[in-house]
Amino acid sequence: MSFVRRFKVTLMTYFGTSIVIGICLLITWGFSELKDEMNEKLETTKNAGEGFGIRIVTAISSGVVVITNKALLIVVRKLSLKERHHTLTNYNLSVAMKLTAARFINSALVPIIVNWQTKEWFV
Repeated sequence: MSFVRRFKVTLMTYFGTSIVIGICLLITWGFSELKDEMNEKLETTKNAGEGFGIRIVTAISSGVVVITNKALLIVVRKLSLKERHHTLTNYNLSVAMKLTAARFINSALVPIIVNWQTKEWFV
C-alpha cells in the first residue's frame, strides 16, 4: 500500500473516531442542558422528586460516555484494519494509541467542555 493511500485511510480512521466523539459531545451537552433546566426548576419549586430526576439524567449522561467508549473500540478496530499494517503488533499499537487518545478526549475533555459554565458540578 502506498504512503498516500495509507495516509488517507488513517485520516478516515481519525474522522470516524471524531464523528463518534462528536455525537457523544452533542448527546452529553443535551443532557447537561436538561439537568440545568431541572436544577433551575428545583430551586424554584423545592420538589424533592426533581433532585432524583437530576441524578437519573446525570447517570444516563455517564452511561452515554461508557457506551461511546465501547463504540470507539469497535470503530477504531474496524477502521484500523483497512490501514493494512504489516504486522499484528503494528496493528495493535495503532489501535492502542488511537483508543488512548480518543477515550481520554471522550472521558475527560468532553465532560469538561460540556459543563464549562455549569454552576453546580456535583448535583
